[in-house]
Amino acid sequence: MRKKIIYFVFLILIVGCENYDKLENKEIENIFKPNEIEEIKDINGNSVAIINKQTKKPLTGIVEYDVRGKICIETSYRNGKIDGITKEYFGNGKVRRETSYRNGKENGDDKMYYSNGNIFSILKYKDGVRYGVTRNYYIDGSTLREISFKNGKIDGYERWYDKSGKLFTDTSYTLGKKDGIKKIYIKDAIAEIIYKDDKVIDAYYIFEDGVKGAMLKSEVKSFLDKVHNRETSFLSVYRDSALLQF
Repeated sequence: MRKKIIYFVFLILIVGCENYDKLENKEIENIFKPNEIEEIKDINGNSVAIINKQTKKPLTGIVEYDVRGKICIETSYRNGKIDGITKEYFGNGKVRRETSYRNGKENGDDKMYYSNGNIFSILKYKDGVRYGVTRNYYIDGSTLREISFKNGKIDGYERWYDKSGKLFTDTSYTLGKKDGIKKIYIKDAIAEIIYKDDKVIDAYYIFEDGVKGAMLKSEVKSFLDKVHNRETSFLSVYRDSALLQF
């Protein structure tokens, strides 16, 4: 008899939890427009919560922002804070960005897409702080850039790849600052720039035959400017895609 009672109570608990989840999911499915919500701020002007204008209660649901009748952003809220997947859209209706939130902070993956639906970048967050390896991709899916993060700062390496898949630069970082060797792979040689605490302390070339050649101090800055311009030029593939706006 006692076993039957325990089993009955267990079933009630399961059903109760399922009903609670269904209620929560149903609330999340509620759709709101920007004019139906209100932001509450503290005395310092910091956002505290988003509330339902009508009920004056913390918002649980999805807020849709649109341009000329087309949805451009969907933001999910639970108990007044961003919680769930926030989505941004291109003008063609495809997802431009998906960001995972929990209790008002980025938690999980932040993904950006090309206008054809292919992935452009994946960033990782924990409690609003970037960590792990951020990756960018060319439109064909090959790797464009890799950056390792620790506690919100670049820590480890930043690597750029050209469209053929060849490594172009490999830079060492410590807690957000260039620290160690930056290798630039150029024709017939590798240029190595030595950093300490974000400052250049040496620069030279390593040629294919192993011979080391000095880089003049007067040419280091212009050389690094050209390298930086080439690195950022790789991102133009996404900028061209992102022009498909509303």
